[in-house]
Amino acid sequence: MKKTIIITSILISILGFGANFIYDKFTQLNTEISGLKTKNNTLTEKQKEIKKKISQRKKELFKQKLNRAKKNLAKATASAIPFVGTASVVGMTYWQMKNYCNDIREFNKFEESVFGEINEPMSEEEKALCGYDYETIEKIVLKDLNDIEVDTKDWASKTYNEWSNNFNTELNKIKTEYMGIK
Repeated sequence: MKKTIIITSILISILGFGANFIYDKFTQLNTEISGLKTKNNTLTEKQKEIKKKISQRKKELFKQKLNRAKKNLAKATASAIPFVGTASVVGMTYWQMKNYCNDIREFNKFEESVFGEINEPMSEEEKALCGYDYETIEKIVLKDLNDIEVDTKDWASKTYNEWSNNFNTELNKIKTEYMGIK
């Protein structure tokens, strides 16, 4: 009976130490899991913040580049100096717009590689501009050049008539004042 009590005491001690050991390990694991959850939440928040900043920067860059592309298209005709040639203006405008569209595609690929998705697709305006081919840009520039030619002729005609009338009026004044001719 003494042996049974001693063996039982030893078994209870071993079980107690084992239970205590397991409890300590369980508590330690819970603490580590809690710490990892906190870290994970922090990293998730940082990721959201980074995603938001990248998305905002993307919007700003796209807006700047889109405005630049529209301005380049609009000012292409104004830049068409006769000795430079319309073809070079059309070519430069086309090249600049293609670079803009390539920048958009690159940034979207970067965003997708970082986040696994593209936050916002291309706008309809961007799709339209990026869909222009060389011939379309050439038509836009040539149309604007034709409009400028018509406007210039109208202005020159109107201005010539005004100047001619003013010149005749002044000439008549001079004749009357200095020469006595009416």
